[in-house]
Amino acid sequence: MKPSVATGTRWFVPGPGPDETLWSVVGRAAAFYDTHANALWAGLHGEELDTSGTPDHPSAAALQRVGRALGVSAASLRDHLLDTGPRWLNREARRAFCPACWMEDHAAGRPFGYRRTWARVFATRCTMHNQPLQYAHALEGADTDWVTALVLSHQSEGRAATRRPSGSDGELLDWIDGLARALDDVYFNASPWPSIWLLDRFTAEQRLLESCRGQPVGSDALSIDRVMVPPTLRRFVHTRCALVAAMKTPRWDDLQSLADPGARRAAIWLLGWQLLPDLPERYCPLWPPDP
Repeated sequence: MKPSVATGTRWFVPGPGPDETLWSVVGRAAAFYDTHANALWAGLHGEELDTSGTPDHPSAAALQRVGRALGVSAASLRDHLLDTGPRWLNREARRAFCPACWMEDHAAGRPFGYRRTWARVFATRCTMHNQPLQYAHALEGADTDWVTALVLSHQSEGRAATRRPSGSDGELLDWIDGLARALDDVYFNASPWPSIWLLDRFTAEQRLLESCRGQPVGSDALSIDRVMVPPTLRRFVHTRCALVAAMKTPRWDDLQSLADPGARRAAIWLLGWQLLPDLPERYCPLWPPDP
């Protein structure tokens, strides 16, 4: 079944769920019609495609067409948009998810939606459930059978409420995710740079980007492939899965393209060890600790 290209196109899929991005909605609709999201978007806007923007940041006319396609008001879609800018992961990298959120979607009979709050560069934890975000192997709107099987597995094992490890490793994970929130605040919420931090803003940014490289070029730079992860944290901290080629000049876009929240968590942990004074030795991500 293929939707028409007419302005009266109707997508027979549910509208956005809680905090769901419009790219996620378009991806769901594309999966329903067995096509690609870009093709569905082009079909909706026809000759107006060049001036329609993207689902993240559509024009006013495009938002009206999306509302008609979903059978909802355009005004109700505004809170589901994403601003352009460095705060957000690139679209293809938005694969972080919260198991508890998807279990709620399943219980409510909603499609599994990718939330806006999961799409931030520094997002490592769900703001609704305080659960560590995990990496989804499916793109937005794709492979819902895989997602359903994952959620049912979590339900049967009672895992959603016990994702955080206990003891000192749980405290370390909380500290890493807390630092991620602090970095989001200072970079994107105009919070002041903490005076106790040992690096200035520019140096911290360079160290963060360099850490995603397999072979950092700076004498003080460290790569996340040197991070030693305790066994209980290996579900949440990943170190060898998405390193940037060493010959490239590090760019913020590299961080925006890092889909796995576990890899971003490793980079933030490594930066935090260099950034904050007087940390306990058990917080050191390197083994053995550097002198």
